[in-house]
Amino acid sequence: MTGIGTKPGDVVAMFALPMPLTAMPSISEVIARVYGSGEASLSFDGDAVRIYAPREGFGPRPKGRIKAARPLDDDALGTFDLDDDRLVVTIEDSTAVVSAIASHLAGFFEHFAGINYVESRFTTTGQSEEDMEYAVVVQKVSGRTAHDLRQEAEARVAELEQENERLRQRVESLEGETA
Repeated sequence: MTGIGTKPGDVVAMFALPMPLTAMPSISEVIARVYGSGEASLSFDGDAVRIYAPREGFGPRPKGRIKAARPLDDDALGTFDLDDDRLVVTIEDSTAVVSAIASHLAGFFEHFAGINYVESRFTTTGQSEEDMEYAVVVQKVSGRTAHDLRQEAEARVAELEQENERLRQRVESLEGETA
């Protein structure tokens, strides 16, 4: 096991908030290079974010060169901070953000070991009179959507209800024959 003597659940890093949105991929890379690979967890505590060693322990460290990060203006992109136990993301420049979000969402899918899709919810504030909640779903194109899965489940339920009704009628007819 790699991890320089860490045990599962140990705090391996702590960073002050607010921090640029572009910082997390670099932090993840550094953690993997220093401690090893694995699904580390985060907690937001006051003005800081803590990163904990994976429950299963760290795996092997990545080898090779680190990919160069795409240059983005951190001030234009935005920051994230903690406010009343909520993660608050401030986005300043929507054009730069679209590209950054697309690449980060693919990273989220890999980081959280997405099989079909990964969902993240967020709330906008200050855009209109009321806050709006949204969900961003990153899904493999080859996978089935939540809508597809729901339709399949509804069709199966209808099929089973028909089968149940057929069997109920058969039981009633058999009970009538034995009476």
